[in-house]
Amino acid sequence: YENESATGMLGDVYTQNVEVAIGCIYNWYNNITETSNIIARSSVAILGPAPAQFPAWRANIMPFSNALWIFLILTILLCAAVMYFIRFVASLLDKWLRGVQCDFQHVTAFGQATLDMFAVFIQQPSGPTSLNTFAARFFLAMILCATITLENTYSG
Repeated sequence: YENESATGMLGDVYTQNVEVAIGCIYNWYNNITETSNIIARSSVAILGPAPAQFPAWRANIMPFSNALWIFLILTILLCAAVMYFIRFVASLLDKWLRGVQCDFQHVTAFGQATLDMFAVFIQQPSGPTSLNTFAARFFLAMILCATITLENTYSG
């Protein structure tokens, strides 16, 4: 038309009534584009089942692959083992230097170290900790700096 609007095949594609139009396009003077006349229209309807919704609890675990989850869990356990080792050595040094005789609770210490490391990785404060040695405080500070750096790097 004179106002350069289109009907027919190009108009149907533009208004998204159809997805594909096949025809001859004539390019005339003054930017007027015409197409061949419509001979036939065809459509295919494909029915399929709707996708099932995931449970809400899976929304938190889906962004990461299984390998990444395993790596993350192993990292937390490795950091917990290092913190446990630091506390164990501090206990041995305390016994040796001060002559204090107390039993070191291995299972409780490793459980507390695991919970502390998990709290560090999700950046939540944990309960009272026994960070009375420089090594434990330094290790915790390095992990906090690393997690904050990674979080700021990947979250924009």
